[in-house]
Amino acid sequence: MIKAGVWNVRGLNGLDHQQAVVALISEFNLDFVGLVETRVAQSNSARIQGVISSKFTWFSDYLGPGDRIWVGWDASEVHVDILEAHRQIVHCEVHILKLHARCLTSVVYGDYEMIPRRELWTHISQFSIPAGDTPWMLLGDFNIVLDSSEVSGDGMDHGQASSEFQQCLLEAGVATMLMKGAMFSWHNKRYGARSIWKRLDRILVNEHWMAKWPDHYYLCSTPRTSDHSPLLLCSEANENTLRRLFRFDNFVADSPVFLQHVQSIWRHHIEGTRMFAVVKKLKLLKPVFREMRRSKGDLHDNVAAAADFLAKAQRLQQQYLHNEDLNLLERCCRLIYLKAVQQEQALLRQRAKLTWLKEGDMCSYVFFRKVKARRAISKVYQIHSRDEVLLTDRQDISHQFISFYERLLRGEQSASPVSLEHLTPYLKHRLQPDEADRMVAPITESDIKLALFSIPDNKASGLDGYSSCFFKRVWPVTGPEVTLAIQEFFSSGRLLKHINATLLCLIPKV
Repeated sequence: MIKAGVWNVRGLNGLDHQQAVVALISEFNLDFVGLVETRVAQSNSARIQGVISSKFTWFSDYLGPGDRIWVGWDASEVHVDILEAHRQIVHCEVHILKLHARCLTSVVYGDYEMIPRRELWTHISQFSIPAGDTPWMLLGDFNIVLDSSEVSGDGMDHGQASSEFQQCLLEAGVATMLMKGAMFSWHNKRYGARSIWKRLDRILVNEHWMAKWPDHYYLCSTPRTSDHSPLLLCSEANENTLRRLFRFDNFVADSPVFLQHVQSIWRHHIEGTRMFAVVKKLKLLKPVFREMRRSKGDLHDNVAAAADFLAKAQRLQQQYLHNEDLNLLERCCRLIYLKAVQQEQALLRQRAKLTWLKEGDMCSYVFFRKVKARRAISKVYQIHSRDEVLLTDRQDISHQFISFYERLLRGEQSASPVSLEHLTPYLKHRLQPDEADRMVAPITESDIKLALFSIPDNKASGLDGYSSCFFKRVWPVTGPEVTLAIQEFFSSGRLLKHINATLLCLIPKV
């Protein structure tokens, strides 16, 4: 992977700030770094860049305000082409030499004011089009939070500015990467009632980045000499890690903003057939749902934490029997705990795919055992090849399965023609004219809706990752277009390759 980092250094003229950057690059062995708000004059830039790293190649756009964004990289590890440079963002194409991999990387330093920041949102949205299917990462100081949960101690209303940021992410098809470390990346260095914490810095990636490097996350480190924390790209992946497919978790549909996100994407105009438009919009929704799911964290840990808070609140309530504030606190903690339990149960029920579970069985030993069993049977640890060689490497096992079914499905089999006269004696029932007419009757909207709504919510999803529950919950928004796409298939007889695909399930004989 690329060893990358970004930091709002709040000026690089001081020796202490320069040494802090040197230490950061050395500690995390960075190959690529973005430094924003450098405040360095052009006449002094080469000297300071040499102090930071003599082996790095540096880019700073002094035709524009070059004291805002610097980009540096180790040319022995990565090859970088600067594609576009604007006041608030620099777009790069990065070639990771050892991996023979290519990605797009954008270093961001958003304006402090909302109106000038709109230029940044325009650049991001426009660049998402040529980015296409290439893995794309945006990292830096966006100078705005996504919502109120990313602020502590500030009474300012960020509603409109945050909404514009959210809309930009939807249009660009990017979402916040999994984060570890400190929740807030910026502190105003004041204390008491004037102390303010915000999450202004982040790393965003598109769906293609998530698919290529699913185990990447970023670390929000300590701020050191700045009021901003540096962000470091990290990975827990190993060579044997498989790529994870997108899967829609049904409990996400309970979010109050769920339908708003769907409506926002569904208003987009997509050129092409009805079927292509539906597939494209579903694809644009995936990073949105990934972000919504990621924001929930570990559901099991959420239940444990909520139970702990509830227990503490109830002990205080028992100690001070008639304190109304504590009674209200206990009620809030209880509602949070029940919500956390419901979300965990919904996820486990979907993973177990048990249709016979009753409410009382949800947390039983059988239930959790079923979840673990489903995970276990999906793994193949070893297999014998046609030559009776025992294969244990994951790649070897995968290739063996593929080659076996390629031989099976591509093999030519001769079949003698069968005449209708030969089959006639075996045809015990023939369709009546009215039955034949119904067989070729047009597929109506009610037929499609009835078929969809008859599928259980926890039925396994297809390769696109969307469950029947998703389509049921969004039917008021997506129903008309989905219906037209299905009717298009019945009239044309053609399926897009994205839809005409399936998983090959290997069922062991027991």
